[in-house]
Amino acid sequence: MSAPKAILVAILLLLAVVPLGATAATVVEEFQTNPIQRGWRALGETNLFRHDATNRVLQATWDSSKPNSAYYHSLGTILSRSDDFRLRVVFKLNDLSIGNTPGKPYGFELSLGFFNSERLIKTNFLRGSGINAATGPVNLAELVYFPDDGFGATFSPTLISSNNQFATEFSFPLELDAGADWDITLRYTATNQTFETVALRNGVHFGPIASVVLRKVFNDFRLDSAGIISYSDQGSGGSVLAHAEVRRIEIETAAPPMLNFTLEAVGTNTASVAFDSVAGWSYRVEQSADLLQWQPMPGGTVPGTGQRARMTVTNSIATGAFYRLATQRP
Repeated sequence: MSAPKAILVAILLLLAVVPLGATAATVVEEFQTNPIQRGWRALGETNLFRHDATNRVLQATWDSSKPNSAYYHSLGTILSRSDDFRLRVVFKLNDLSIGNTPGKPYGFELSLGFFNSERLIKTNFLRGSGINAATGPVNLAELVYFPDDGFGATFSPTLISSNNQFATEFSFPLELDAGADWDITLRYTATNQTFETVALRNGVHFGPIASVVLRKVFNDFRLDSAGIISYSDQGSGGSVLAHAEVRRIEIETAAPPMLNFTLEAVGTNTASVAFDSVAGWSYRVEQSADLLQWQPMPGGTVPGTGQRARMTVTNSIATGAFYRLATQRP
């Protein structure tokens, strides 16, 4: 096989999963079979999350005595405040207790939402430290529930920027009680910069839960994953332990930022890559011999403009190597 044909095949294989012409991407999971087959993963303390094949649910644990952990699905894109996104979680809370970590007698949060997987597992990411330049949380769009520890049970939709700015609201007293069937939807709408929560308890509307409206001074966030988040209580005076049976998760986001590819061999050592770019993103071609280690190809980075873009891959092209079009949101 000649080098140009090898390039063509490799890129098509790597990028065929991108929905051509799509405007939104949706994931629906009901846990009928092992969800790992459909891209679901556990991060951090992985034994906090277990697929129950008998009952066809996800057994999820929030345990603040453990490191930051999550059960999540990658979005295949990176979200900012200019994107629409939605998360729905249907579950039954089996039990909840606070003050389980010695020396931390107060309540601590349960969370579900959108996050940045790379930042979540960093040792200086402490959800309980709040506004803190050194250890404060970043890149979140989540619903937080604070159990009652004397101040009233509270639902708090929260967005946190890449530089630890908070945008949040508090609705109380509203209790996420054990034994009830919960259906909670989080939705962010870019046109009005609003993050809203709709909750059903045993099929009946629950709340209302106040919405968050982003101000212009709020910086931005970068989100690449969504699911259930169990935070470490390090840096906090409270702790929590809770168990739930999760029956359904829905994630809806903007489509990945690479659409309508065309590939063309234009010479013995050259290939042309064309695609519909998205403004606010940058693109570059990378090469790998093993699909694990990737190196950028000569030609640099092309900024997205919202128009059709073209990149030429030349020099250092190897027969049998793999190539991909990598995206980044600055």
